[in-house]
Amino acid sequence: MDTEPHAHFMHALRRSLTFYTTLAVRASGMFGWWAARRGLAPLRTMASRARAVTAHKLDERMPVEAVPVEMADLAATLNAMLERLQNGSERERALPDYCPMRINYDLHDLRALHELARLGSFNRAADALSITPSAPSRRVAKLEAALGGRSVERTTRSMTLTPLGELLLERVRPLLESLEESLQEAFRIAWGLAGKVTVGCMASVAHSLFSAAVVEFHRNAPDVQVCLRDDAGSRVRSMVLGREMEFGATTL
Repeated sequence: MDTEPHAHFMHALRRSLTFYTTLAVRASGMFGWWAARRGLAPLRTMASRARAVTAHKLDERMPVEAVPVEMADLAATLNAMLERLQNGSERERALPDYCPMRINYDLHDLRALHELARLGSFNRAADALSITPSAPSRRVAKLEAALGGRSVERTTRSMTLTPLGELLLERVRPLLESLEESLQEAFRIAWGLAGKVTVGCMASVAHSLFSAAVVEFHRNAPDVQVCLRDDAGSRVRSMVLGREMEFGATTL
């Protein structure tokens, strides 16, 4: 029996199957690449829009209508976020010069408001601050301009703090009082009325002369603490030069 035609047919069939299978695989791959590229096109568009967004350009928006339904929620969420950022940026740029972040105030203005609230009168506040009668009103007005709101309600017969003024004084009053106490303490120290003074001398001088001197000194300056250190003459000299004590008494 002659099987050659049958073998030839099977060989041709295998070649055809191989060719069409290869062609189908390549066509399927190309179609898959095209479908994926087309499906990712909305994402590329959104990425391009996102790259265009900067701190000074927040008006870009995602193309909600141009993306598939499955991605519309994502695009809308991103647009809402951009809208909030743009609104916040516009509000920040619109802040006036008296915004608390840039407030320009004067300590004298705060003191005027403090004395006005304490004494209840512009004239009495002026007397307490040793300034002209009209100065407290000008200083409070300047402070209100910096704050952007009224701190005092004025009438011809009375003066009352606004809620803003009450809140401000509640925070500022302890600071002003502490500042005043610190300045008074520094003043007393500078004039030798308070603080601490360290004196160095030899032991023999300390026992013979300094007892009576310290008693007399305390009578004149009771708030000054005296610290007495006795040492050898050269050491006392070195400590005075090294500012470890205010002065020393020793022999040459």
